[in-house]
Parts: sequence; C-alpha cells; structure tokens
Amino acid sequence: MNDYEKIINYVRKNPKNELELRFGKKVDNKFVSGIKHDMFQEIHDDLMGTEGILKSESWKETMDVFFDHNGKELRTRVSYPSEKMFIEKETIIKTKLSSISVNCDSKELDFRISVSSEELVKNEDLPPIVEPKYVRLKHSKSFFLLKNDVSVWRIDISKCWSSNSRTSVEEKQHTETPKYEVECELVDTDIYLKTHDNYHILSSIIMKGLGIAGNPKMSYKLYK
Repeated sequence: MNDYEKIINYVRKNPKNELELRFGKKVDNKFVSGIKHDMFQEIHDDLMGTEGILKSESWKETMDVFFDHNGKELRTRVSYPSEKMFIEKETIIKTKLSSISVNCDSKELDFRISVSSEELVKNEDLPPIVEPKYVRLKHSKSFFLLKNDVSVWRIDISKCWSSNSRTSVEEKQHTETPKYEVECELVDTDIYLKTHDNYHILSSIIMKGLGIAGNPKMSYKLYK
C-alpha cells in the first residue's frame, strides 16, 4: 500500500484540502459514482438508527451551478437552510489533486478516494451573468462520527438530479428517479493527522466505506 499512501501527503501539506471516499462502480474502465436504491436505503436506515452519531434528521436541499469563467470551472452552491430565513450562496474553484480507486469484491460496489483543494471566489470577482453548463440538485443528510466530542469523519448521503438548467433539473426532481450518492470525508485534519500515519488514515477511510456498506470484511484491491 506504500505507493498509495502518498495521497495523504496532500492533506498533510495543506489540511484545508479535502480527503473523501465516494461510492460507485467501475464501468468500462471509468469510475461512475452512485449506488442502487436498495443499498442507499439500507445505509440511510442503519445510520439513522445508530446511537452515538451526530446526524441531521431532515433532508437539506442544495443546488450546484457549474460554469466557466476566465478559463476555470466554478461552482456556485445555493442552500436553503430551514432554520434560517435567507438563502446561502458560495462560489468555489474545486481542483482534484490526486485520486486512487478501490476495487471491492462486489458486483455492486467500488470506491474512489480523492484529495481536492477548494478556493473561495469573492462575489466581486464573479461575472454579473453566467451561462450554466451543468446544474445539480441535491437532497442530503449528514452524519458525523465523533471521538472525544470532536467530529472526525463526515458521511453524506444524497439524492441527486442533474441537467443543464435550473428549470430542467427542478422538473426532473418530480419526474425522474434520483441518483443515489454516498461519500465519507475526513473532517478532523488537525489531531487525526498528527496522531496517525498515512497507512492508518488510508486504511481507516477504506474501512469506513466498507462499514457503511455493511460489509467490513470485504476484500479489496487498490489501483490508480
């Protein structure tokens, strides 16, 4: 695993970088995110019923609008927190720094582990009008695995619809089956990084994925 452990160094160099594991399946040599509804529902029910996990009881809606500006892809995320009376909006440039794939001994499941950087874009640096190339609507729940009252891992499960415009994606929400997505992210990039080596962190995020899937002893292979 030595060669694959190097992916953790991207987080050590900059703890603001995002280390995440995503559920999906390798299809025609390409990783496709998403799982079947039955597995998604089982994961949802298990997480909701597990004690000791900090969880959101209701689904949170967000809309991601992707567009190009000055030769870069930007993402504006619009969220609608139920506890607040106003819409939240944030624009970032997300850059994938490295990724590895996990080939699970399963006909329905593989993982992709990636590290990405996120650069916040100020409102004054945005064009007054943008041309969306991709719009994604998500209904998500978040779950936090704690240690000594500190959130170490975050699990997000989401129902997603996508299209090339806001109007179209909102229509799909009512007429089409969503894509079911699950991801796990390391959120404690301070103490956890200082107290564990790269091998432990990489192994741990894979074990988290297998545990979420309900098969912690499943065999797997790593590849790039």
